[in-house]
Amino acid sequence: MKKRTALILAVLMAQFIVAQDFNASMAEIMKNMKDYTIEMVNLMPQEKFDYKPTDSVRTFREQVQHMIGTNHFLLNYYLKGNEESSRKEDFQKAFSYAGKMRKSELNQLLEEQFDQSISFFSNASAEHYGRTFIFGTLDEPVVKDYYTACMLVRDHITHHRAQLIAYLRQNSIKPIQFRGF
Repeated sequence: MKKRTALILAVLMAQFIVAQDFNASMAEIMKNMKDYTIEMVNLMPQEKFDYKPTDSVRTFREQVQHMIGTNHFLLNYYLKGNEESSRKEDFQKAFSYAGKMRKSELNQLLEEQFDQSISFFSNASAEHYGRTFIFGTLDEPVVKDYYTACMLVRDHITHHRAQLIAYLRQNSIKPIQFRGF
């Protein structure tokens, strides 16, 4: 019985250590993504913030606003499990565009949103590791674990930053060299 208890404790400790390493890695990744993303936003001149390659897509400004709003939503509603956060209101905020914010305002909001994510990952507790999250629509819910939800945050930023890079290139602006970490 003592061997079994010791084995169970060892497995639980290993899982906790791996989870702590995961969160430390996510915090470091978010710090680097913050710098890289803000540098990309700063490359676009203010007068080109309303550029969009076709009518059916967001402007450069709207891409940045969407990144900020959606990452706020993903962090607060899913990862933090903020019960005061309204899924419907936060979701609508993530897909709305709050006017024509200037580059400096967007950079400040982008920095604040990244800092909130970095703080979350730096301080996430063991209770987060076993949580699951319901994504998708109410008609077609999809249940995902904590690690997958974290990857969604990372992938969402990467996806929209890549769109910013395409917009920069279409305006003959050379983007910053890719940094993975």
